[in-house]
Amino acid sequence: EARFKNSKLGKIFRSFDKSGDGKITLAEFGQLFEGGLSAGHRAQFNAFDRDKNMGLDRIEFLEMRLAPPGRER
Repeated sequence: EARFKNSKLGKIFRSFDKSGDGKITLAEFGQLFEGGLSAGHRAQFNAFDRDKNMGLDRIEFLEMRLAPPGRER
């Protein structure tokens, strides 16, 4: 946990998690894209939201960030 928190990806995760609740919601994810979410962005988010709670926890976020481009899990 401490290693993740201090890592580059941990810092990115916290910058996306505007509410600080430990998950990135679809609304928070959408703030990253100028012009809002596209269908592709929504599909990417949904593909990595394994537990379907409408939020990416740190594990789901890491899976999304580390997945090869164009591949969902």
